[in-house]
Amino acid sequence: MEKRGQSIEPWVLRDLGDAQLGDARLTARAVALASQLSTQPEVSVASAYQGDWAGLKAAYRFFDNPSVYPTALLASHREAMWARRTPHTWILIAQDTTTLNFTGHRATEGLGPIEYQWDRGLFVHSALAMTAEGVPIETAPLFDA
Repeated sequence: MEKRGQSIEPWVLRDLGDAQLGDARLTARAVALASQLSTQPEVSVASAYQGDWAGLKAAYRFFDNPSVYPTALLASHREAMWARRTPHTWILIAQDTTTLNFTGHRATEGLGPIEYQWDRGLFVHSALAMTAEGVPIETAPLFDA
């Protein structure tokens, strides 16, 4: 699927295309944004939109929009994920927690304590849904929308 010259990843459309954000344009923006960011997940939003000022501005407007609730995006993703699990009797969810230590990055703000009281960073808790045979279904959402 193409939208104004941008290729939309099929998985993004499948997982976010039904997001109930109260306005079809917001849902379309969520799909386009997730597709764009998924092509280079290791870079910043500004880098992902390098040279596309209109796209970057639209991304920041989307993030700042008070009508956009992460729970609505997660609900759409969760529904799509559970629809894919139907042929399986059992689903296993492997999970792990790790820390991202940003103590040495003095300009970073808003981080909490991690292993030691003076260390600052983030905890990352990820989960992977898989069949009983160990075949990954996908990364499982950890939030109840």
